[in-house]
Amino acid sequence: MIRVCVVDRHPVVRAGLRDFFRGTDIETTAEADSIKDAYLLLPRYLPEILITDIAFGKEDPWAYLKHAKTLIPKRGKIIIYTADIDPANIVSAVTAEVCDFLDKSCPKEHLIEAVHAALEGRPPIPNGEMGRLTGTTPPGTVIPGTVIPGTVIAGTTSGTGTKGSSAPSAHDGLLTDREHQVLQRIALGLSNKEIAKQLHISDETVKEHVRNILRKTGQTRRTQAAVWGLRHGIVNWPAS
Repeated sequence: MIRVCVVDRHPVVRAGLRDFFRGTDIETTAEADSIKDAYLLLPRYLPEILITDIAFGKEDPWAYLKHAKTLIPKRGKIIIYTADIDPANIVSAVTAEVCDFLDKSCPKEHLIEAVHAALEGRPPIPNGEMGRLTGTTPPGTVIPGTVIPGTVIAGTTSGTGTKGSSAPSAHDGLLTDREHQVLQRIALGLSNKEIAKQLHISDETVKEHVRNILRKTGQTRRTQAAVWGLRHGIVNWPAS
């Protein structure tokens, strides 16, 4: 049996996952309703996979996942199971080397498939949020930088940002300085209006930059371009 630990604030979700796994080769061996309890249960039960929400009030989910990985055997297999499907969260999950990111509304077959894929070291499932976003990004892919929502952005020349250095990349020069600034803000989950306000340009100008970014990077979605930028070291973030 595959041992999983479920961490979610809502009892109905935890009960639902038990029902999901009934009759399969997956067994819920531990449950927690808080990050604090998760820290206690993980080293005690040593699950093969942690299935967890990321919505825990004011607590930082990424610090939680970073620590949780150290408490789980087999290099910390983690699947995010949440209703908080924010593009910035999905990008952060890729950066945090999470195995998969699933919407709570997904069919149970998708979650079961994701558990097996994570355990076997396969890429995120195509029907998951990470699979749709990144295509075939393998679990554990090292992506330069960390998405830190709400932080000051490095490498900017306007707004509150300060000029920062960029890591060498084979793709340096592909984007203009302004496109680079727009891509950085896309990765932070900012809307076109928010980007326009920060850069003191019009919404239409932002849309034009986004179209150019997608064309130049060969992506079809904003969040795909953000992940592409992180993977290639084009988007860089300050240390927290």
